[in-house]
Amino acid sequence: MKFTPAVRLAHLAAAVLTAILLVTGARLLWLDESRYLPERIRGGLDLWAPEGMVHQWHVSAGKMLLLVGLFYLVYLFITKEWRRLAGTDSENRYGPTRMVLYNLILISLGVGIVSGLILFSGNFGSGSGLTFVRWLHYHAALVVLFMSVIHILAVTVSPVSHVNGIFYATPIGPGYRFTETLLALLAALLMMPLLRTLITDPPTLHCSLQNRTVIVDGKESDIEWMGVDEVILPVMGGANFDNTVTEVRVKSFHNRHTVYFLLTWEDHTRSFNRHLEKTNGGWVRLTSERLSPAGESVYWEDQAALSLHADPDGCMGCCHAGGPVGRGRHYTKGDTADVWYWKAVSTNPAWQAEDGWWGDDVGPGLGGIHVDNLAAGGYHDNLNEQWGQPYLLPLHHTQQHSIDITSNLYFPYRPEDDTFSVGATAPGVVVAPMIGDAADVRARGRWRGGTWTLEIARRRATGSASDLIFRDELYLGVAVFDNAEKQHAYHVRPVRLVVE
Repeated sequence: MKFTPAVRLAHLAAAVLTAILLVTGARLLWLDESRYLPERIRGGLDLWAPEGMVHQWHVSAGKMLLLVGLFYLVYLFITKEWRRLAGTDSENRYGPTRMVLYNLILISLGVGIVSGLILFSGNFGSGSGLTFVRWLHYHAALVVLFMSVIHILAVTVSPVSHVNGIFYATPIGPGYRFTETLLALLAALLMMPLLRTLITDPPTLHCSLQNRTVIVDGKESDIEWMGVDEVILPVMGGANFDNTVTEVRVKSFHNRHTVYFLLTWEDHTRSFNRHLEKTNGGWVRLTSERLSPAGESVYWEDQAALSLHADPDGCMGCCHAGGPVGRGRHYTKGDTADVWYWKAVSTNPAWQAEDGWWGDDVGPGLGGIHVDNLAAGGYHDNLNEQWGQPYLLPLHHTQQHSIDITSNLYFPYRPEDDTFSVGATAPGVVVAPMIGDAADVRARGRWRGGTWTLEIARRRATGSASDLIFRDELYLGVAVFDNAEKQHAYHVRPVRLVVE
């Protein structure tokens, strides 16, 4: 069986790029912890799936495969070799079974590329659209993998060809068809910019100047937020959300001195599950029997995070998946990302969000994650693990969510004063207001009727070296957590934040 150099090179490039997409896609599926992946398979994937900036590798390989696919389609049309796949060529090289196999591979690759473009561009419309496109993308990849294995086995055992025959057989026809090859390559390169027009620009949020302030109380007031620009972000991959998907509505404006954000997202349950439990052997932290690499997703709290970047790659440029530490690490490429963490139990009672930042990788552990001034107060675990005792107990047994250090509703733990019965629970977190640099971000969230409403405020310029100044353009990442320690819902492309 004979093939031109163009077909050979396209075949080789498609095979290599498809392999890259499958292995990087496996790591992304591992990160997702979706219903598609049983726990026993996840453990195996973690051993061999690649680690690092997997999102960017996956997207880059997909773009290159799109270019190869366009080149191949144009080449088949120019040379009329499409008849080989339709079974109408004079040599009749393929039988019906092999033609069905090859065409299924090509169709599945096309579906995978198109669905991947939709996921990347965000043109899926809504959360339900995102769920469907993810389902399509996943199953297209499965078909490609299955059919590719069958293809390799089929050509290996074939009496007339071998798996490497496409690379070593004598070229077909007069010459090597260099003219057709160059025309097809030129056409494919010209088509790529046209296809880019089908991919919408990253969502843009205009942070406009308004002559007003916001009372940061978690209540969306029409007077405060009227006429302010907004974006709606379908986000995916979050534990406990329906199909791991929800939608986050984001608004923002500033009044020259302070910048404000409003986030609302659907969450069917309000989660304040950071508890200690009294046992016959002492007090213990309530935890799941089996923790995944993504940490706790049963006994935790609802959370939200905003990351602000000068780098257009946004959060995806900082996400390094896999490795020895849970799901991966966050660190930058030499710049600073400003990151705010709001937590329903740990920071919300203090009407604050934790002010942090990402920098260069400092080695194993947290990577480049830092918190502004660790000695600036804030929340603390309420369990002395060495002694199996809480640091503080509430005065009333019904006080279940957290202990407010500024109140008088608690007392230091002493065994003789512990009147809690075995099986009783107590707050697992002590909350105190943050001060100094760590207290720059005011925040308050309220849950009502299955929806969180979160208001956030910070000065446009704080004077801190780890805080970005709100001016010109920044790139915003939004993540929400449903009763999960680490496995948050995210969006792929950052929001372009234009400060007007």
